[in-house]
Amino acid sequence: MPTQAALVTLVALLDRFPEEGGFDSAFYWFVQASRFGRYSGSSATALEEDLKEAATASNLVEGIAGLLKRLAASQPIEAEEFRRDYTDGKFWRFLLYLLVYKNGAQDWDKAGTRLGFDGKELLADFRPQWHHIYPQKFLNKKVEPEKIDSLANIAVIGPNINIRISNQDPMKYLDKYTISEEKLQQQFVDWKREEFAVQKYHEFLDARASRLASEANDYLLTLSKGLPDSCRPNLKMAAGNNSTV
Repeated sequence: MPTQAALVTLVALLDRFPEEGGFDSAFYWFVQASRFGRYSGSSATALEEDLKEAATASNLVEGIAGLLKRLAASQPIEAEEFRRDYTDGKFWRFLLYLLVYKNGAQDWDKAGTRLGFDGKELLADFRPQWHHIYPQKFLNKKVEPEKIDSLANIAVIGPNINIRISNQDPMKYLDKYTISEEKLQQQFVDWKREEFAVQKYHEFLDARASRLASEANDYLLTLSKGLPDSCRPNLKMAAGNNSTV
């Protein structure tokens, strides 16, 4: 969770307008507030302003639109955001988890349970593992050090399989642990297993970063349906526009 303070405003919105069924649009604000660090500076002042906005709005859409005016919500997510170091702030890891969770991604172990679940039950204490698809030590001295920890090189998996994979060549561990192309697709990895040569690492990063940016913008557009266009991502501002929503 990138910010706890935003939860206060989220709960205040939903508590004030419980009958309007707008969780998605309220959660959209939460995601954008986390993205732009709404409470990272003078959090008490920002929180006071936002709670006042929620309290004086006549309906949920008006309240959310008012809150979003304080953010650059129309700015689409670019592929470059997924080329950043995955340890650079909590938000981008949080967004990656939201995307694979929404996509029903399965763990990479033999059981293949959906991430965050134990059977059909949602796990309250699930701790996602940030697995390097091309493992760190495997890439060491083969590519630029600053590109090894790119978020585009990260998959979200469970702890047990993460330990077993360790630093193996992806072309070997994908077969060894029978990680199917379906499971790769669930993590927005479009490559065939035979394409995971180290010589193609940069090409892999570019392709996955672009795919993740497209999925992220589609996700934000889906959450924000029903809100004014000025509050939603404007894909005309993006470097590459391939959204389907």
